[in-house]
Amino acid sequence: MSEAKDALDASELRKTSTAVSQGLSEPEMETKDMENPETSGFIEDEDRHFSWRDVGILGWICTFAFWVLAIVVFFQFFTRYFLNDSAVWTEEVARNILIALTFFGSALALQRKAHISVSFFVARLSPALQRSVIWLNALLQSAFFAGAVYLSLKVAQATQFQKLMAVDLSKSVIYQSVALAFAIMLLIELYHAWQRFKGASDTQHHEGGQHDCCSVYRCGVLYLYRSACRGCAGWCLTALYPDRR
Repeated sequence: MSEAKDALDASELRKTSTAVSQGLSEPEMETKDMENPETSGFIEDEDRHFSWRDVGILGWICTFAFWVLAIVVFFQFFTRYFLNDSAVWTEEVARNILIALTFFGSALALQRKAHISVSFFVARLSPALQRSVIWLNALLQSAFFAGAVYLSLKVAQATQFQKLMAVDLSKSVIYQSVALAFAIMLLIELYHAWQRFKGASDTQHHEGGQHDCCSVYRCGVLYLYRSACRGCAGWCLTALYPDRR
């Protein structure tokens, strides 16, 4: 009896964690489960419905970077332990590929809503407060991504004349790739916010417009998002072209 109860609690915890990580309150998650009962958001469930067409551009970029990294590391291992003459360039190249793979992989995880989140306290709030926390979280993430793009471009500009030790390549390329990954994360987060806003607007329209206060709140959040995008674009142009102020 206790095992059945533990299994039920584990199932409820998984459901709540999935709802919060996908930016949905528990009632919205229940509606989503009714519409598509086979989708749960967990890896073991995703593997059952895998298709190469669902990999996407980010997935292929990460797959390519991963295998290039694996080949470089294996070549380093082979030259060091079998030829007793380790290739000098492999360590630096592998390190920089790993940096790019980390940030583009983070963008891929954000796109698939696969980042780990702690939902213990949020799941115990009311549905209205859950939505507010989700929108606040999205706003903070967007601000962080915009600031990271600006700082990455600043560092890229400062290192544009520095070369890598083993390869004739500017260090700024690495930081530019990091800035590109953060820019992709910003766009993904804004797209997710727009999806949530659009879904909430459709629900509100069907309910006869009973939540005007929530509509004004979400419009304000969207205005802040657009302002953040414009500010981020201005920062990027200033960092790339400082003489055109």
